[in-house]
This record gives sequence, structure tokens and C-alpha cells, in this order.
Amino acid sequence: MNPLGYLLIGEVAKPHGLRGQIKVHSYASSPDSFSKGRRVFLGRGEGVKEWVIAKTSSQGAWVLLSLQGLENRQQAEALAGFSIYLREEQLEVLPEGEYYWYQLIGCRVYNDQDQFLGVLDGILSTAAHDIWAVRDGENEILLPAVEEFIFSVDKGKKEIRVRSVEGLTVKHDH
Repeated sequence: MNPLGYLLIGEVAKPHGLRGQIKVHSYASSPDSFSKGRRVFLGRGEGVKEWVIAKTSSQGAWVLLSLQGLENRQQAEALAGFSIYLREEQLEVLPEGEYYWYQLIGCRVYNDQDQFLGVLDGILSTAAHDIWAVRDGENEILLPAVEEFIFSVDKGKKEIRVRSVEGLTVKHDH
């Protein structure tokens, strides 16, 4: 579980080399989340410790980080399995109508006839556009996250309204 006010952006997989570098599995949508000089927070559970990124590079799908104060392989080994977070206030303010995924996941989704479709459970990124996975119990609906389809997003109420699509029905096995 994320500590309150923090956004999960990755997980330390293992040390890399002998000088304290760590290999990270990134969950961030932008490599800028791991830019030099950025303050990140590492921890397990609710406790986190602040670090500053001294150097960053990539190795295939992995991000390689050097953190200020992390100087040898033994120190890096101690961080294996730790989650990496940003503070929410470190995120850029997005233009009107754009949202970070963490702001949408968990929202209740309704169509424009006020029918409950489920809860936004996950987001799949495709070349064309994102796909929202909306789940209601065992039932899952995949919805295109395109402007023509999204009626409204209310972050405060954690509700999303989408336009009805012909042929889209919700099966309830109750």
C-alpha cells in the first residue's frame, strides 16, 4: 500500500555493479520521473526515506539509478524490493481534461443513463489511445479512453460518466 501522499513510480529489483547503482523496474509513464536531481522516496510499507538521484540511465526496459549517499553494492543490496515513490505535489499540473492514472483508478463508472458499469480497475496503454478496464464483480468491460466517449470526470466524487455505446451491455450474474 502507498504511504499517504506518495505515488508509486517503481521498484528496486537488485544492485547493478559495485558502486551502489540500483536496477529499477519503472511503473512511471515518463522517464522524467527518474531525472537527475529529483527527490525520490524509497521504502517498504508506510516508512520511507528520501534520496536524491545523482545519475540515471537505462538498460533495455530497466532504469539504472545512482543515488546520492549510496556508494557500494552492499548498500544497494539492502534496497532490493523497496518501492520508489514521488510526492504527489512533485507532479506537474496537467491541463484541464487530462489526468494521472492514479487519479482515475478506483473511480466508479456510470453511463449517461446513470447505469453503474463498475469501478475503473486498470488502464492499458496502446499506440492509439488508452483502454480502461472497468470491473463489476466478475464482469469486466474494456472502454476506449477517448474524448468522444468520456462524458465527465469528477475527481472529488471519484466518478466517471461515459457515453452509452450501442451493443455495450453489462451482464450481471445475480
